[in-house]
Parts: sequence; structure tokens; C-alpha cells
Amino acid sequence: MGILDLLFRRRRRRQSPPSAPASPSAPEVLPLRATRDPGFVVVDVETTGLAPDRHRVLEIAVVRTDPFGRIVDEWMTLLNPEGPVGATHIHGITATDVREAPRFRDVIGEVNARLAGRALVAHNAPFDIRFLAAEYTRAGLQLPPVPYLCTLEASWIYLPHLTRRRLADCCWACGIPLHEAHTALDDARATAHPSSYSRRMSPRRKGDSRSCPLRI
Repeated sequence: MGILDLLFRRRRRRQSPPSAPASPSAPEVLPLRATRDPGFVVVDVETTGLAPDRHRVLEIAVVRTDPFGRIVDEWMTLLNPEGPVGATHIHGITATDVREAPRFRDVIGEVNARLAGRALVAHNAPFDIRFLAAEYTRAGLQLPPVPYLCTLEASWIYLPHLTRRRLADCCWACGIPLHEAHTALDDARATAHPSSYSRRMSPRRKGDSRSCPLRI
């Protein structure tokens, strides 16, 4: 049993209400079609900065799992931000690395297909989702509503003793390898890691059976 199974096992599937038809001036919404292989999709992005309205996604990794958190496939790509790459000393990506890389709008179909039918999981999920939404908007599209779980938020319940809650801190506390922090694929793999994560997590107090909420 892995972290994804632990966090979701008590959650019932929730359905979003049908969306209203888009007005002629509204961005097109690409549908996230249901699949016969439900599970989770772990996402990590590296960015040129912290503001989605001004900065861009520089690298994205998408790791899909089965309902028990076991990795079934993974995908990543560098992206041309059409501008400065930002803090190379953090993410390690240079302008030369992304000069020939696709733009986000060139891979949006691939991203959409990989998100389809799964709840999204990320460490600090609102950050990743805001950047995804901004990139969809730049492409003239709208990121469809996606249920998500934030492992950063979950750490307050299951790892209450931590004083810092970066992905590296949570991985260290649970004995999960994180070989190259701030590379999208390694971060996504670590977030999805199905080994002994759950066995090393404990509720905040004895008898506290709260589970981390699935956000819609």
C-alpha cells in the first residue's frame, strides 16, 4: 500500500456538475475523457519564476499510477519558455537546453490525454495547477476542472513533527529516495513513490482518523 492508496482509500469518487456551454468569446475547454484505467496522475512542473501570470513552465513531468499508487507510465519534456529561463541554479536548466524544445502549446494535447480520467496529485498542487491553467490560457484554451490532492497539505496530518515541508523533507522523513530535487521527473516519481511511505506516516493524534481532502 502506497501513499496514494492511503490518502484516497476513504474517499468516495465525487463528480463535478456539468459545465455550462461556453459563450462564443470563452476559451475552448478540452474535455478530459474518462478512461477504463482509473488511477492517479502525479504532476510536477519547473518554472521560470513564481508568478503564473508572468512566468512560464520550463519542464513538466506526468507520472500515471494505478488506483494503488503503483507507477504504470511516465512522461516528461523540457519546454521553450519563449523568454528567460529564470533560476538555473535551482532547476539546472539553461537557455541552451530549451532552445529547440517544444512550446507548451505544442504538447497540450499530450498533457490533456495524460490527465484524462485521473485525480491529480502534486506536492503543493495549487502551484502546479495555477501554472498549468496559465499555460492553457496562453494557448487560447481552458484547463478543465480536475480533482486534486496536495501531498504538502497531507504532510500536516501524516507528518506533523516536520519543521519544514519541502518535498525533500517529506521524502527524507519517509525514507523515499529523491536523487535530483527540482527536476520534474524525479520530483514526480518521489511524490508517487509507492514503497513504505504510508507505513511511516502516522495521524496527528492517537484516534485521529482524518484523511487529507480531495479538492475539486
